[in-house]
Amino acid sequence: MEFMKSETSVTCAYCIVTSLYTWAIRAQPRFGHPFLSWRGEWVLSYNRLSKAIKKVASEMGLDPSRYRTHSLRIGGASMLAAAGRPDYEIQKLGRWKSLAFLEYIKLGKATFRAALAAIVDPTILTAKEIGRMHAGVGA
Repeated sequence: MEFMKSETSVTCAYCIVTSLYTWAIRAQPRFGHPFLSWRGEWVLSYNRLSKAIKKVASEMGLDPSRYRTHSLRIGGASMLAAAGRPDYEIQKLGRWKSLAFLEYIKLGKATFRAALAAIVDPTILTAKEIGRMHAGVGA
């Protein structure tokens, strides 16, 4: 995959590409070693990542016992869905082989507001259209 560098703005807190490039220059990961390793001497383990996630959660005033490495998959899928990205992109970026990723997506307030607005909008479906959809139901 190829990702382009982006400028920080109101909607872009930081450039992930620049951060990863800076890491690669500093860490100089060895060929065949994981990207998140340090010059072949240190590798980001599950435990280190888990502790870091819990620390960040705690610093944000959140209950660290509710966050773990899997939170990154849930968060990533949820952010992509909230941004309106199609399911096939979320599935591909998260490397899901099934539709299990749909269970990971947590809906944000904006989604609920949009759903409520759609439910009460009389211009979306008329009574006649609803009647046609349910013709013969319960007969």
